[in-house]
Amino acid sequence: MALPNMFSSIYEGCYAGVNRYHSFHTEMNAHICASCNGLILITVPSANSLSYEIYDLFAKKSMLLPQPQITRRSIRTVLAFDGQHCQVVRIFRVEAKSVTANNPSASSEEEDWLEMEIFSSETGMWSHYCPLIHLPPELPKLSTALLFANGAIHWEVGYLLMCNLSQRNCKLIRLPNHSLNWMRHTMTFGQCLRESGGLVHYCYSNFKGIHTIVSLEGDLHV
Repeated sequence: MALPNMFSSIYEGCYAGVNRYHSFHTEMNAHICASCNGLILITVPSANSLSYEIYDLFAKKSMLLPQPQITRRSIRTVLAFDGQHCQVVRIFRVEAKSVTANNPSASSEEEDWLEMEIFSSETGMWSHYCPLIHLPPELPKLSTALLFANGAIHWEVGYLLMCNLSQRNCKLIRLPNHSLNWMRHTMTFGQCLRESGGLVHYCYSNFKGIHTIVSLEGDLHV
C-alpha cells in the first residue's frame, strides 16, 4: 500500500513525524494507530477484522502483518521499534473468570486482567501473553499516549504500567498523584510520558503546578 504524503512529514531529512490531523484516509479507510522511531502502524478494516501494516517513513517500504489470532477489539495498540526489530502489541481487557479458569494460581477477585497479543518482526508471528496484572476499573481516555523506551512500553493507567517485551515482564508502579478518593489537592489536569537522557519521565499538572517524576529501573524519583 502506498502511503499518501498527507499521513506524514519529514523535517530536514532526518526526522519523521505523523501528521495527526490527517491520520485517516477515506479512500482506503486506513488509520494510523501508532508510531515509533520512524515507523508507523496502519490499520485497515477487512471482513470483520483488522489488517495491520507497518510503514517505514524513511525507506518508504511497508510490511503487511499476518492476521492476528485474537479477533475481538483491543483497548490499545502499541508499536515498538528498537532500531532493528519491531513489535506490535495489542492490549486487551479480559474478565477475571476467564483468567482464573485457565490459571488456578490467579486470585478470584472480580477485577479484570491484562492480556496481550504481540507480533515480532524477528519471528514473523503473533504470540499470546497474559501477565497476572489487574487493570484498574476505569482506564484513561484512549488519547492517552503510550511510550516505548528502554525495551519496555509505559502506560499511565492511574498506576504506571511497565512491560518489558523481550523478558515478558509486566508490573504496576503506584504514582504519587493517584488517589482513590477525589479531593481538590489530588485532582490532575493533565499528564504525559516522555523519554529524556535514557530515562522515562512522567509529567503531570495540578493546582500546585507542573511536576516531573523520573522512573529509574522501576523506581520513581521526584
